[in-house]
Amino acid sequence: MPDGTVAESAVPHLDEIVQLAAPTEPCLVWLIGGSMHPTLREGDELFVEPRTGRPRLGDVIVFPYSGRMLAHRVIGLESGIVLAAGDASVGQRERVPFDVIVGIVRSARRHGRTLPRPSSPLRAMLLRLRLAIAYRLRMRTRT
Repeated sequence: MPDGTVAESAVPHLDEIVQLAAPTEPCLVWLIGGSMHPTLREGDELFVEPRTGRPRLGDVIVFPYSGRMLAHRVIGLESGIVLAAGDASVGQRERVPFDVIVGIVRSARRHGRTLPRPSSPLRAMLLRLRLAIAYRLRMRTRT
């Protein structure tokens, strides 16, 4: 990550700014945070292509959420909505309308080395299963 970068959560009205300036060309961004660990780690370079249609199960999408940008995996698809979660998530999921998705992560690099393709339907299914199990365990402890 370049020096002097301001944390995305510090930018007011980021959701609106992104929608006005959504990339029309592929771009390179640096990941901040650990929600996609172990697939992606803080400081990884992400090659993001603008969304040009419906994302697929397992894609890593980039979207504005609560004043910051997230890169999370698609774990479900509904009519006009994507269900997304970070690979390290233990319960949080986001319902993301197609029209707010900024792009899809097509490749990533760590310390100059290309990583395996971040999109993975298998990872999406395993993540969804893990979230369902965690939810059931939480519900059991509440009764």
